[in-house]
Amino acid sequence: MEEFELYRQVLRQELELATGCTEPIAIAYAAALARETLGCEPERLNAACSGNIVKNVKSVAVPGTGGLRGIEAAAVIGAVGGDAAAGLNVLHGLEDTQLTRAKELLAAGICSVSLLETNEVLHIRVEAEGVAVHGSTPELGENAIGRLAMALAQLPFTGETGECLAFVSERLGMETHGESLGLAMRDGISGDLTMNVGVASFENEALSLTFSVRYPVTLPYELVYPRLKRGFTLGGFTENEMTHAAAIYMPPESELIRRLSKVYEEQTGEKAELKSIGGGTYAKSMPNLVAFGPIFPGDEVREHKPDEYMEIERVLQNAEIIAAAMYELAK
Repeated sequence: MEEFELYRQVLRQELELATGCTEPIAIAYAAALARETLGCEPERLNAACSGNIVKNVKSVAVPGTGGLRGIEAAAVIGAVGGDAAAGLNVLHGLEDTQLTRAKELLAAGICSVSLLETNEVLHIRVEAEGVAVHGSTPELGENAIGRLAMALAQLPFTGETGECLAFVSERLGMETHGESLGLAMRDGISGDLTMNVGVASFENEALSLTFSVRYPVTLPYELVYPRLKRGFTLGGFTENEMTHAAAIYMPPESELIRRLSKVYEEQTGEKAELKSIGGGTYAKSMPNLVAFGPIFPGDEVREHKPDEYMEIERVLQNAEIIAAAMYELAK
């Protein structure tokens, strides 16, 4: 009896419950983990697999999907409806709405497959890209660097590496207004200060961060910069390079704004709603300039996103408005 119990114990330790064929389920599990780490539905997936994985998954049906087959299907359904906590039973709770969404993403071609150069016979690596947004509106996206730092901070890193990861996770993380760095400030014209970590690299045991801070137009640079520098100095960082472009702001009653508003209203028949944003603009290249268009109220904001485009009708409408504005300003 003791010998039988020993066998059972070994089986419990070594066997893993899997829903369906293990290779596609392993891909779905890896994708579910990537989704969990990313914290949102990915915009892009890449499933890099060793040759044996490719061979074993290429034509295999993914369980619970009504016949979807292959690597792309396994990765997408795992990212959309997978339960990472369930291990290889990752698709146990798949719902119809999740399956419908997975089919939409497959039709959109968000998943690519590549051959992984590896010495391992069974090797899977799933890469997921988060929600890309304009750097001036980080609150609308999901910062992959912040997510990664928060995940790594859970691992038992020690010394300077552990302290650094803890700082990035706790002081930056998924914050978009610099709250934990003492940078949270706003004005009634341009709103909140925004902070976006855009690039992170780890080389020669040193972490390098590149980020942008866009502060309210009515606040002086001399107020913001010392706070920013002090916050990162406390985390053990030193400044290597810094560029600054002063904000531009023209009040609504200025002649330029009044004339441009008049043109917009005449051309569109709609009230000109003025906006102050944190985006960089060529209007900073010369004095007495201001950004004018080209996005219309209610239209989807697509700049800096995958498949950035503008409808032909909107391009032509912009051309008419700009021509009218040039004529108005030349009077």
